Amino acid sequence: MNIIIFGPQASGKGTQSQRVAEHYQLKHLSTGDAFRQEIKKGTALGKWIDHTINVLGELIPDDKTNEVIFAHAEYFKTGIVLDGYPRNVAQYEFLKSHFQINAAIEITLPEDEIIARISSRRVCTQCGEGYNLITLKPKIDGECDKCHSPLVQRDDDKPEQIRKRLQIYYSQTTAITPLYHRDGIFYTVDGNKPIPEVASEIFRILDGLNKTT
Repeated sequence: MNIIIFGPQASGKGTQSQRVAEHYQLKHLSTGDAFRQEIKKGTALGKWIDHTINVLGELIPDDKTNEVIFAHAEYFKTGIVLDGYPRNVAQYEFLKSHFQINAAIEITLPEDEIIARISSRRVCTQCGEGYNLITLKPKIDGECDKCHSPLVQRDDDKPEQIRKRLQIYYSQTTAITPLYHRDGIFYTVDGNKPIPEVASEIFRILDGLNKTT
């Protein structure tokens, strides 16, 4: 099976992608991991990605993103879970032209819950350790458990910045989901449930696909 799992920030798509990959013994590939692998290998493409992201602070264009994904083509033969790719119509059309995709599963989450989850994040000013005031609280309020330095909220985790990022996600999703519908691979699950329940619902969808193929 080749599967796309997508959803807004804080929807749990990374966690669920890992669970699906482990359950069905598939390769889990996120664009972030793929970029980091290319940078670590020190290839010309990896150096270009490193400069673009970490020096220029720019997004990687579609052609380069597609090139990185295509470098992992062998995993599509045994099965892969794509996390964070494709992000737009052009990337999906490229993907579809080269590989068969069995399912595109969207994990949905209400906007107020997304904002609550992300805006509850805190990070240590000294060691960078991450916390969440809802799911992973520090032992002492406002203080890092490891080095006892102050915890802060990153600017991009504040509600106004979260809403801006969500608008980008929604605009991309609005454009791409009709194509998933067209190709008969679109499914949706409610991400506002406990992690095991979300995983079980995804497994039910995929098990159903296995029975029909």
